[in-house]
Amino acid sequence: MRQIAAMLSTVLLLGACSSMQHEQAMNRIARPQILPPFGFMNDAQGAPRVGEGRVGYRFVLFEPNTGILAVNKPFMLAHKAGNLPFANADEGVYLGITDAQGMTPLFLFDTQVPEDGFVLLERIGKGNSGAWLNLTDNGKPLIGVRYTLNVCDEQPYQYHGVTNTRGQTVYVAADKGTNVHISPYAEDEAAQKAALAHYCPTKKAMPKQTVKTKKANRQR
Repeated sequence: MRQIAAMLSTVLLLGACSSMQHEQAMNRIARPQILPPFGFMNDAQGAPRVGEGRVGYRFVLFEPNTGILAVNKPFMLAHKAGNLPFANADEGVYLGITDAQGMTPLFLFDTQVPEDGFVLLERIGKGNSGAWLNLTDNGKPLIGVRYTLNVCDEQPYQYHGVTNTRGQTVYVAADKGTNVHISPYAEDEAAQKAALAHYCPTKKAMPKQTVKTKKANRQR
């Protein structure tokens, strides 16, 4: 991952033909615009409710690093403190779909929970198990890094995405035992296919054995 970060820094500095341009580029690197992966909604009127309790939290999901509403998108909600009381999938997470405004249902708890512990991510794939990846460099999140996920499902596939401002990928839902490998994003389609074949090799079928039978001699 350090190599990826170094490559990004090099690209940002290319084309800085003057000291002023170089300084402007360094300022953009030093003070990047931080866009949250999701936000908290105060308006819960008419929202579907999940769980039971007196304290409610509702979220709005954004496309990574854009501030654009992620409308009608499958999502995964988790909390760093542990399993959600209303979890509907393995690992104690909740799987759902945002509405036409990119908002989630209203999630109810008995008491307040730390807001900085919530994890809300776009979800791909199918299955009651899954995971996401945190890309970091010396403990710092790698923001805006393009990546490829090679999902070795029954029918292997790839997902191309970009990390959010926490350095997180999408959540990959799959059946237990499914391997998921991350690789650098490649523009070339042949390179993409080669990466998928490398990480998710197809099982070679055993050659069929031909059994030769001898005809029995009939007695006259």
